[in-house]
Amino acid sequence: MIAPTPAAPAPDSPPAASAPPSPWWRHGMVWLVIAGPAAAVVAGLTTVWIAARHADVEVFDPPAAHAAPAPAAPPRP
Repeated sequence: MIAPTPAAPAPDSPPAASAPPSPWWRHGMVWLVIAGPAAAVVAGLTTVWIAARHADVEVFDPPAAHAAPAPAAPPRP
């Protein structure tokens, strides 16, 4: 006796034995999306570190006590 052949699946049905989906970190697009904000955070932290480490010294130059006062403007005619 000959065994009946199984019917072919319908074209719109999903495959019976598909591989399980891969984890999120295996997709390259995820890393491309994460890379932009991560680079901005690293650049911002680097900027803060450079600004804190190489801060300029505050310059305080009081007016000289012995300096002559500025001349007054001549009166208008």
